[in-house]
Formats: sequence, structure tokens, C-alpha cells
Amino acid sequence: MPLTPFLIEKMDMEASANGILIACFAAGLLVSSLSVGHISDRMASRRTPMIGGLVAIALSTVLFMETTDHYWVLIISRIAAGVAGGTVITMAFALLSDTFSANELGEQMGKSMAGQTMGMMLGPPLGGLLDEKLGRKAPFVFCLILIGIDLAARLLIIEPRTAKIKQIRAFKKQQKQEHQQQLQLQPQ
Repeated sequence: MPLTPFLIEKMDMEASANGILIACFAAGLLVSSLSVGHISDRMASRRTPMIGGLVAIALSTVLFMETTDHYWVLIISRIAAGVAGGTVITMAFALLSDTFSANELGEQMGKSMAGQTMGMMLGPPLGGLLDEKLGRKAPFVFCLILIGIDLAARLLIIEPRTAKIKQIRAFKKQQKQEHQQQLQLQPQ
């Protein structure tokens, strides 16, 4: 949130208001991560909550981008972003554990965390640069573009769980057909 100090200053508020926005995001993340982690193991698909989380992140980004004079709206936006982020991150790790074997999982999670860390390293300077060169909304529009790319990629993902379920259904269907054929061949 490299731009929030400037928004807080523009609203003529104290620096602690920025800290509250950061804490609101973290609170949403905490609640969401715990609840979604529990629920995700009971779901057949990781895709739906991931897509829902991305849509919620996009909406909270638009809300934050369009709010310049109502601090309470910024708070709602940050809580919503935290909840959405916790959903996406938790489901992504669950998808990783569905996709990779135990002897590959650590490496893949390390790659995921490295990507997240790169985003945290590059995001603030890039956001500041976009703000300086293209205006206050540019960093948010850039984030929305990245969310759109992520959403498209998640729509194209074939989940291992979904693929296994399809294989099981196809196998059962084949067994049923073979059984019916055997019944037809038996003399009556």
C-alpha cells in the first residue's frame, strides 16, 4: 500500500490512520485464511472460491481507487481485500498440494512464495512510478489488469481434483456399460 500515506495525508488524517488500513487488511486475511482453509478441504473444486476471491479483489481495488474522501470506505475496501486475498492465497496453496507430490511440494511452495515476495518488492516502486507518470489511478488500473490475467489463467486451469473426478465418472460409466453388455449376452 505505497499510496495510502498520500491518501491519508490528503484526507488530513494522522499517520496512524494508515496503520489502521494495513491492520484491516491483515484482519481480513487472518479470518479468511482460517475459515477458507477449513472449508476448502470439503470442496470438490478449488476454482470457484479462487475466482470469487479474484472478483472480490478486483471490486475492492475499484472501491479503493474511487474513494478519495471517505476513510470508512477505505477501511471496508481493505477488509474486503484481506478476505479476498486470504481466500485466493489459501486456495492456491491447497491447489499446489493437490497438484504436486510430497517430494515436489516444498520446491513449488518456495516458488510461489518467491513470486509473492517479488510482487511485494516490485509493487511499491512500480506503483509509485505509475502514480508519478500516469496519475493516481494508474497503479490501481495496472493491478486490475494483473487480476484480469490471473482470472483468465484460473479459468483455464484443469484441477487435478476435477480431472480425477472426471476419470472416476468415466470409469464408472464404462463399467456400467460393460455390465449391461454382459447382461445382454447372458442367455435368459
